[in-house]
Amino acid sequence: MAKTILPLGSLKELLCYPHSAYSHKKIDELLTLCHLEKFKPQLHEIKNWSHELSLGEQQLVSFARVFLYKPDFLFLDEATSSLDETTEAQLYETLKARLPNITLISVGHRNTLRAFHERVIEF
Repeated sequence: MAKTILPLGSLKELLCYPHSAYSHKKIDELLTLCHLEKFKPQLHEIKNWSHELSLGEQQLVSFARVFLYKPDFLFLDEATSSLDETTEAQLYETLKARLPNITLISVGHRNTLRAFHERVIEF
């Protein structure tokens, strides 16, 4: 799995990177949505988050960024490989519900990803 880019700074800055003009309410919602509630008290702490967060938590941060920025195209490469299948399903279902017009391309080894895509290409 490729490592998530985590700039040095507060958790809020990390979630909002490269911008930071989002309300506390919006960030709080993202933390809950992406199973990162336990970090709410640390929102303004400046840490080396790449050492503080597990690989799975780093993947959750990446999904929080997606929900914040709402891209038109999303390329996910093993984006849920460090998460359990239940969390993976919840995140993909939330992607489809909140971003219904997104073009989503996933690369992964889990067969569970098939359920969230209309087409599958195997190599």
